Amino acid sequence: MASRLLIAAGETAASTRELPFGVRELIDAADEILVDRLKPEALRVPLRTLSDVIDEHGVVHIDLLKINVEKSELDVLNGIEERHWALIRQIVLEIDTLKNREKVLELLEARGFATLVEQDELLRMIADRLRVSDRRRVEFGAYGTTRRLARLLVDLAAAGTPSGAGVLLRKGLTQDDLAGMVGASRESVARALASLRELGFVSTGRRQVAVLDLAGLREFAG
Repeated sequence: MASRLLIAAGETAASTRELPFGVRELIDAADEILVDRLKPEALRVPLRTLSDVIDEHGVVHIDLLKINVEKSELDVLNGIEERHWALIRQIVLEIDTLKNREKVLELLEARGFATLVEQDELLRMIADRLRVSDRRRVEFGAYGTTRRLARLLVDLAAAGTPSGAGVLLRKGLTQDDLAGMVGASRESVARALASLRELGFVSTGRRQVAVLDLAGLREFAG
């Protein structure tokens, strides 16, 4: 069981030596193998506005309209034609994109709704972690280790400390930490860091990573 947990989390270099023969090489090659097997597939699906659905089903009154559509709440509201707003008594929606909040409030207030904004701190933290987790799963299938690491470092730089050379990431960050966050082996992360150093995007020291060219790293990360 210890070995299985180690493969998933990439704990320490010392523990890695306890793995059976050949497993360490398999971990190193896993990224390249999985990238080919987990390629994303784009599908085209028809979209309908809420007004289309109201007309189709002959809805004459909506007591409560609940909207939770992951960053597309404004699109849903814009899909309600003026003639249908009078049918809606109450709306509860989750706004995932902060920049849309004021636009949503303005749209609702212009149509006579009294608005109330609530944000539970614990729920916000959980939602943030879930969104990060979802994004990491998508990235695991779409990108190799170096690109995934670059995207992670861009995120970490947002909470870093500006310095003359760039942005210092939180102190004590190890290659094992990074490996766990991007779902790769420590050895793969070490090679990815070396590539990013050669490109001039980052510098590394003992338990310290600095982003030297944030704009360039962000563009590389895609």
